Amino acid sequence: MNNKIEKQFPLVNLLLKNLLIIVLVAILCALLGLGYSIMRIKPVYTATKSVMIRTTLSADNSSSALSNQAALSKIYLGTISNIIRGDEIIESADKIYKEQNEIPETDKKKYVNSGSVGMIYSSQSLIFKLTYTDTSADLASLKLDAFISAVSSKVGGFVQAENVYIIETQKESDIAETKFYTKYTVIGLFAGVAISTLTVFLIYFLDNTIKRRDEMESITGAAVVAYIEKEADKPKKSKKKK
Repeated sequence: MNNKIEKQFPLVNLLLKNLLIIVLVAILCALLGLGYSIMRIKPVYTATKSVMIRTTLSADNSSSALSNQAALSKIYLGTISNIIRGDEIIESADKIYKEQNEIPETDKKKYVNSGSVGMIYSSQSLIFKLTYTDTSADLASLKLDAFISAVSSKVGGFVQAENVYIIETQKESDIAETKFYTKYTVIGLFAGVAISTLTVFLIYFLDNTIKRRDEMESITGAAVVAYIEKEADKPKKSKKKK
């Protein structure tokens, strides 16, 4: 039965024979990935603050005016999500950040980057969240405040209206820390499986010795009556107790 399985599925049998090695290499690579993430990869921090978009349509507080205000605010909400990473807003946020932190204008380094900003919103609510991600919780919070100020000052021009405002609904930013332990551990695990499996296959295919009875019969054209197994391939016999 074993010879039949080996003949029909030689590569599967090869992997099963070397399964322990593959598992050990995978575990080792996963531990290396975990160690690398702990020693070399810094966590990132995402500052989040809830804000609200508001329009001013009328001085009265009638229900129709408030209803129109809510409808227009939701329309503007979709527009804002498309413009927050625009060059004008990012450059304005960078300028505000430099002014707030007394960084000289001669410093050409960009402190606020478009790839770090984000927006979370629902069409069912006028309150949405703006986010900024950085390597420090304090920096993420400061840059988020500058970013919100830039959005608030520029949003009216983008939606072609003078009565659109961004109002902050919380004083302090929420900070979330993201570590990459799981990511690099999983990468190491899959890399270990791939490397060990590829190595096993390479050794198998580069080895030109005759490995199975059917290979001998194919080469010689004669049936193999008997053969002597290597000591390692012999099934282990359990010792009987006297």
